[in-house]
Amino acid sequence: MNNSISPPKVIHDDVPVIQIPHGVTMERAAKYCAAAAAEEQAITVFNEHFPALPFVAAHALEQVLKRHYSATRGKSGAHIAVQTSKGSVQIWWGTWDITASDIVGTVTQRATLGDEGVTYVIAIEAKRLHEPGAKRLIELLRTEVAKRELYSGSALLLQPDANGDLEILSPPKVVALQPVSVPDLILPDQLSRTVFAELFLPIMEQEKMRIKRLKLRRGVLLAGRPGTGKSMAATVAAGLAVANGWTVFYLPDSRAFEAAVKIATSHQPALLVIEDIDRQVAGDRNAEVDRILNVLSGLDSTAQIMLVCTTNDASDLPAPLLRPGRLDSFMVFDLPDAKAAESLLRKYLKDDAPEDLVAAGKACSGLLPACIQEVAERSILHAMAAGRDKPSGDDIRDAAASVRKQQEAIEKAENRPARIPKRGIHVVHDMVPELKDQRRDSLRALAPVDDLETLLSELES
Repeated sequence: MNNSISPPKVIHDDVPVIQIPHGVTMERAAKYCAAAAAEEQAITVFNEHFPALPFVAAHALEQVLKRHYSATRGKSGAHIAVQTSKGSVQIWWGTWDITASDIVGTVTQRATLGDEGVTYVIAIEAKRLHEPGAKRLIELLRTEVAKRELYSGSALLLQPDANGDLEILSPPKVVALQPVSVPDLILPDQLSRTVFAELFLPIMEQEKMRIKRLKLRRGVLLAGRPGTGKSMAATVAAGLAVANGWTVFYLPDSRAFEAAVKIATSHQPALLVIEDIDRQVAGDRNAEVDRILNVLSGLDSTAQIMLVCTTNDASDLPAPLLRPGRLDSFMVFDLPDAKAAESLLRKYLKDDAPEDLVAAGKACSGLLPACIQEVAERSILHAMAAGRDKPSGDDIRDAAASVRKQQEAIEKAENRPARIPKRGIHVVHDMVPELKDQRRDSLRALAPVDDLETLLSELES
């Protein structure tokens, strides 16, 4: 059969017909058909990649197979208990055997972590004849994976391994968010307005953001000493994100920064909270900093992802990181002013608060929120000692004077030169495996995590 002669053509109808072109002998047509039949029966592997957490995609695959196919679990694999915000789900991680009108074959699952982030891969082993059926299965799976049903509306803890790489074959732990709301976050007025407008509002008003042509892809840096409200602000943002159907990711170890950003990007809309970013990018610009800058710069401006980073000290962060387009909003969490201190006293004293707290608020100005809470408790003790049910303004001022001396002593101790510089602690952890393991073990001992703010505060301390 020369190249100018068309091969036989099969017409699939009620009765299949094979059309043999003019000039082709029956013998040659028969050989051609036999070769084509053999090719159709040849076993082929159809591979497809999905940017998704392994168990998100594995759950999606199981849903597709249940709805559209007759499928049984293969001999290789196991059920994995995966925690979600709605409870535990048993997910099959292994092979599937499929029998359907358009495909008969085996599906194998695996996951990789590379330059493109976490990737879920399926390999469909079937006859070449079933290629259209394999493509249909892949498209059904693609649509199901895009729903991100498994972790939608959940807060997840991403756990780096001993090398700082993310664990991808172990289901992430679900973080139970502490029930705090926007009114619970008491900050100085200007900072409060900034946090609401630049952090909370974009999460709450996605549709208005779209109408106003404002990008939802934002980077926010929360800077300030421990105890000034950064953790609570991140917790409130996480609660708002979960309430709006986002997936929240929390990364306690910024060494896995790149992989975490890529995971969040593949599970939009998403909020990614990264603690102590200065541990990773402080100091002079280097190759590590450049990789992080490239990841941030490479985020699509239309992406539905918000990145919230915290730092106790922003002074040593490289300037390129602070430029809009990477970290767009820079919020400094200062100590409470008199008005914020007054609001905190009312919060902690509740029904025991005197009607006039203006002078007491001034007395507590500059104290950490935790110290103001201690002032409230001590003032009640002062009132009890004087035989009164509720503290007076003098009781609060006396307690504030005592607590202020305590805070000053703490600050003096914290600023005392240490044998090991603060930043050097992390270097030592890397150099001495025992210290590094102790920190990681103390973190994992928190599981199941009580709430995000507790975890943030634990790491801050």
